[in-house]
Amino acid sequence: MPFTVPLMYSKRNLAFYIAAFLVLFSPFVWAVVDTGRWIERSLWHFFIASLFVLVAHLWLQHWQRNMIRERSGLLEDEDAEEFPQKLGIS
Repeated sequence: MPFTVPLMYSKRNLAFYIAAFLVLFSPFVWAVVDTGRWIERSLWHFFIASLFVLVAHLWLQHWQRNMIRERSGLLEDEDAEEFPQKLGIS
């Protein structure tokens, strides 16, 4: 029966957000600062980091193009091709 199932809200408790922030943000900042120091040590480190960023950018761009190509190739409705035939309009 429609409208008889209670709504399920997907809100998380604020404590989970704060705990995740405190647990994950500090190591992330530490890693970013440490990587900056590593890059400053040598010109080769700078080139390695630049190459990593370039490869990551190209890979993500390729991945996004494939996702868009896949989604644009799908029909909105499975019966869209059969619609005129069902009505006898063809």
